[in-house]
Amino acid sequence: MIKKINWGILGLGNIAKKFADAIEAVEDANLYAVASRDLNKSKSFSENVVPYGSYIELLEDSKVDAVYIAVPNVYHKELSILALNHGKAVLCEKPVTMNAKELEAVITLAQHNHLFFMEAMKTRFLPAIQEVKNKLHLLGEITYIHGDQTFMSQNDPTHHLYQKKMGGGALMDIGIYPLSLTQYLIGYEPENLSAHFYYNATEVDTGVSIQANNPNLQLYASIQSNSPRNFLIVGTKGWIQIPMFSNAQSYLININNETHEYRFPHLVNGLEYQIKEATQRILNQENQSPHMSWDDSLSVMRWMDKIKK
Repeated sequence: MIKKINWGILGLGNIAKKFADAIEAVEDANLYAVASRDLNKSKSFSENVVPYGSYIELLEDSKVDAVYIAVPNVYHKELSILALNHGKAVLCEKPVTMNAKELEAVITLAQHNHLFFMEAMKTRFLPAIQEVKNKLHLLGEITYIHGDQTFMSQNDPTHHLYQKKMGGGALMDIGIYPLSLTQYLIGYEPENLSAHFYYNATEVDTGVSIQANNPNLQLYASIQSNSPRNFLIVGTKGWIQIPMFSNAQSYLININNETHEYRFPHLVNGLEYQIKEATQRILNQENQSPHMSWDDSLSVMRWMDKIKK
């Protein structure tokens, strides 16, 4: 009988609920426990899991094999290190840490402890995105990339999204989506990477536009506007467009002036693919995934550090 990986969740916000729904579709994974600093919140999360009122209690449970970290950005490094020191595999929400230096410390520990660690960038594991990567060669030389990731949020200074010390702001929260997909598709840092930040009576950036050369790169992220959330890759032989790319369920490809659309409906909500990937790598006793490797996460973090400067 194949062992099932017992997962625990640290932090019980909206994304944790989506994780719990998605894990039901992963054959070798089981949601075993959840933890919040509010025990009542843990108890009300689900009837079928072990509830804990602190993160350390969950990590001390020997039946937990792996944890999904879904707390505000500023705590990602601290909890990743705590989990790795307790012998747990880790899937940590994006951005994986606040900067590259923090990530280097986490990776060093994961390597030393021979444990799986991965940034939870679900976009890379979506079937539509996987197929786009496999078809990039059809476009010839990549000359232009455009991506926009936005949503309209309430300007609430008490929410971690609007607190700099909590890792809030457009770049950290959602700017990482187009940056990470660019890194995944082209595999190298574009030249002359630069950015413009936008502020709206708040300590964090509410918007950021990112530019670069080779290829010509135009990315945009905002927590105070709405856009189509498209990702476009243009080459010398054609183009690919990915609607709603961060949760893609389709793409359009144009080669020789002929356009075709391909659809990939989610089994649940899109998180199931990264859960399946992480679970399988853990079962295989691998430390990382080739689709979201430690070097990939480090590259994106270094890009973000450069952009912030």
